[in-house]
Amino acid sequence: MAFQFVYTTLFGWYAAHVFLSTGHVLSAVLTHIFCNLQGLPDFGAMRQHRRAGALGAATLAGVGAFAALLPRLLRPAIYANTLYV
Repeated sequence: MAFQFVYTTLFGWYAAHVFLSTGHVLSAVLTHIFCNLQGLPDFGAMRQHRRAGALGAATLAGVGAFAALLPRLLRPAIYANTLYV
């Protein structure tokens, strides 16, 4: 229960940041839909997979790319959002 509380709290902060950065509620809604479709990775199954190292590296690369690209994708100027500059 604690994990779910922390996860949903962090995601709520992220969705609010997406909304405030873009100024469009649709961006937060689409973010929520994508999160629901993807879910969390099954790390237990990843460890047992025959290519566990490659899966782990791909997961880390994806997290790194997300962290690197997020500031560029959420620049308020892209969305003509002058309220949150």
